[in-house]
Amino acid sequence: MPKLSPAIISGFLVDPNGTDGNYEYVQFLATKDIDFAATPFSVYTSNNAGATTFPTLGWNTGALRTYKFNLTSGTVKKGEFFYVGGAGQRINGSASTVIPASKWISSVNYTTVPGANGVGDVTGNLLANSGNVAGIAIFEGINVTPNSIPLDVIFYGGANGSFYTAGPPEYGLRITITDKFATYAGKVPQEYYGKGTNDVSKRFAGFPAAVSFARLGGVYKATKGGWESVRTMISVPLTNTSVLSAIETGGVTSLIDK
Repeated sequence: MPKLSPAIISGFLVDPNGTDGNYEYVQFLATKDIDFAATPFSVYTSNNAGATTFPTLGWNTGALRTYKFNLTSGTVKKGEFFYVGGAGQRINGSASTVIPASKWISSVNYTTVPGANGVGDVTGNLLANSGNVAGIAIFEGINVTPNSIPLDVIFYGGANGSFYTAGPPEYGLRITITDKFATYAGKVPQEYYGKGTNDVSKRFAGFPAAVSFARLGGVYKATKGGWESVRTMISVPLTNTSVLSAIETGGVTSLIDK
C-alpha cells in the first residue's frame, strides 16, 4: 500500500520567461498541517544533464545531475500549495509577478549556491526543459541516503539518460508507490525508476511548453494515501502579469478525505 505523504508534487516551472537561472520552481500540495522546523523534509531535482554514468549515489549523486533543498522552517496548512526553488520567487521569470513569500518554504539562488549538504553544483538549469529524462522527489527528513525511499516522486521529459543499471552493483534513483510507480511486480522488488514495470512509459512524456507552468492535477487520498485519480501534465501558459490563481485554481491537484 502507498505511504501517506504529507506533501505531494503538484506542478513545476522549467522554462520561465527570460533567463532560467534563479526562477525555476516546484509546487507542492500539503496533505496535512506541516511545521517544517519540527518535521523537516528534503526536495531533490534531477535534470540528468550530461548523463554518461549511472547515479551511484542515487538522488545524492549531485554535480550537475541532482540538486537538493532542505526544508527546515516555515509552516503550511492542509490543502495549501507551497513552493521550493529559485530565490527570485516570481511566477514566470525576472519581470513577472511575485509569488507570496509566505508560501515559499525553501528558495535558493542555485546559480551561485550549491545544493544542501553538498548535493548539487551551482547551475543555470535546476529543472530540465530539454534532453534526458528529469525528475523531482520529496523525502522525509534531511539525512537522505541512497537507500532512502521518497514520499513522492515524478519523472518527465525525454526517454534517455543513464538513470538505472541492474549491475551488479545495482544503481539508480529510488521511487515509491505513486499514481505512476509500483515498488513490486508481483513478488519481485522494483525500487528504482527504470526497473521492471517502472520503465520510461511511466514518466510524463515530453517537456512542458516554454513559459508555461506544468500543472499535474490528480486527486490524492488525504486519509489513507494513494491516488483517487492519476496526475496528468498540462502546460498552463504564463505571462509577466500572471497571478497566483493561474497556477493554484482550475484543474489543479486536489485532496479527498478518503
